[in-house]
Amino acid sequence: LIYLRHPLQTAVSYWSMRVKGGAPLPTLGEPGEFGHHICDHRAILERWLAVFPEASFCVRLFERQSFEAGDLIRDFCAAAAIRWHPGLQMPPRLNETLSYQAIRLLARVNERVPRWIDGRLNPNRPILGAAFLECLAPFPAYLPSRLELERYSAFYRDSEEWVRATFFPQRSRLWAEVDVREEHDPRFDTALSPLESAMVDLVVRLCQER
Repeated sequence: LIYLRHPLQTAVSYWSMRVKGGAPLPTLGEPGEFGHHICDHRAILERWLAVFPEASFCVRLFERQSFEAGDLIRDFCAAAAIRWHPGLQMPPRLNETLSYQAIRLLARVNERVPRWIDGRLNPNRPILGAAFLECLAPFPAYLPSRLELERYSAFYRDSEEWVRATFFPQRSRLWAEVDVREEHDPRFDTALSPLESAMVDLVVRLCQER
């Protein structure tokens, strides 16, 4: 059972994961920058098809509009023929995406706090990722621009059309509409304000003294 996510949303999620892991990436990369193993769904599926027959796995779309009852766990149960019951214990949410504020600030911290020290993971790294995730959770998630959506859609168009025609021929288009931000939305400025820069300096100093 494999879930496919819109390439642009996949890239945003992967960007957040890399920043949590210590990467100094204050902006979303261009399409293809993360490698085809992340967003090129045709290449991913063809690797599986080369080993397993098509009937051996099920392809689903990772988007709320396509989930059974609008819920990923319910959708997984339906796809895996697991009988749903309201008394089932639900797992906690894991590996959540950072808010854009958290990405911006943590990426700047990552530029100055090493990921490795003497060949070992810097003990501050897991603490930083968890702290930025929790403390800046109320801020909005990253909302891509229309230009970013156009670039990603154009870059992966052939791959997406192959997936649609092969596994979802009943759909006129593979994905539901992707939300984009208005141009010049101040919530998504890349430059740090003086206060934000001071916050980064403070966190870096605390890491150096810890």
